[in-house]
Amino acid sequence: MTEMAAVTLWRPVGPKELDLIRQSGMRAFPPRLPEQPIFYPVLSEAYAVKIARDWNVPASGRGRLSQRLSAERFSGLSFEPVAYKKVVHIAWERWDANAQEPAFYPETGEPEDYLLEGAHEEQLAATMPRLWAWNVPKTIGLQVQGSNTFRRELHPGTDVAREYFIVWISERMKLWLEENGGKWLSFIAVIPR
Repeated sequence: MTEMAAVTLWRPVGPKELDLIRQSGMRAFPPRLPEQPIFYPVLSEAYAVKIARDWNVPASGRGRLSQRLSAERFSGLSFEPVAYKKVVHIAWERWDANAQEPAFYPETGEPEDYLLEGAHEEQLAATMPRLWAWNVPKTIGLQVQGSNTFRRELHPGTDVAREYFIVWISERMKLWLEENGGKWLSFIAVIPR
């Protein structure tokens, strides 16, 4: 009997399926959904990501969160496109996963230098999905130092505000995010001083 090498199969899923997989403790695929009569794994992680990003998520109605947030017109919030200033191709797939050590190390030995020492590849950057950054203007003096509370008199009266790393949102925005943002958000109630 000839021994065959293991082949990794990738299965792109949408948000509904991912929720069911999480409910199983990440141990099982759920039964196929009625609109999915076949189970089709793919041989490439990149292709699985493309299917999930370009088809599964938009088909679920959950994609394009930045567009939906903008349409809601929350005050104090805007979006800026993220600039890809350093996109480096690293051929991880050619590395020997069974080797004790990588074929080469960056001169410094620091993992991030695989990227920092590489040349930016504009053509690769052009193939990446467009990303957006939240832009919430800083309100100086808003945060009560050493706490997660804010000074009521300095709050700009917007749906979203921040001074440093804590972002305060209105009840209206919290309810919208709970309904539309997925389970990756959590909220802590604060009492303004």
